[in-house]
Amino acid sequence: MKKILLSLSIITAVAAIVIGGTFAYFSDVETSNGNVFTAGTLDLKTNDADGVTATWVLADMAPGGASVTGSMVLKNTGTVAGDHVEISVVNTPIENAINEPECVAYGGTWTGTCSVTFLDGVAGRNDIDKKLKITAMTYTGTSLIPADLNTICGGVAYDANQNGYLDLDDLEAASWTGEGCQLDNLAIPDTGGATPKTFSMTVQLDSSTDNNYQTDQNTMVITFVLNQDSTQ
Repeated sequence: MKKILLSLSIITAVAAIVIGGTFAYFSDVETSNGNVFTAGTLDLKTNDADGVTATWVLADMAPGGASVTGSMVLKNTGTVAGDHVEISVVNTPIENAINEPECVAYGGTWTGTCSVTFLDGVAGRNDIDKKLKITAMTYTGTSLIPADLNTICGGVAYDANQNGYLDLDDLEAASWTGEGCQLDNLAIPDTGGATPKTFSMTVQLDSSTDNNYQTDQNTMVITFVLNQDSTQ
């Protein structure tokens, strides 16, 4: 009986070994190395540089006199495609200096100095940006000036200050920079510097400018933004 039990134990042990052996499989492990994720570039150049100065300069302006035309060539020298271009303008008009005709125009008395104090930012003064008339403005050869300046965009007319013509002051209004307005959603330059886009503008001191504006000065900063996505 003991021999029979011993035989059964051996058979059971062998069976266990055989059954356990059925769970062994071949395997081979390989790895994927060197997976690097690098952000691309969206690099807008203006006239082949990262920002420029003195694109529009006009000294000794006279009402209705000479105009100045400036152009900016936009290139995307990066590797990531953009979705649209936006343009915005900020003006800083200043009194700059005071002479006798300007002093008298403001009701002052001139004795080498003016009896009237001129303060930058006072309404009706130092706003020469409202007299700097835009006679032409294009993007890739297409005019950006609407036929009717009283057209509303962004809740404001394109002639935002309602002086009857387009000027640098108007370009700061939402009617120009607002969503879907004239300086928004402009065509993009392609990556790698291909198919550049050109913005051009001509400015003149309007013929209605009187002695109140003699010696006054305006500094304009124009910003070009190349956005990657339509939600920007």
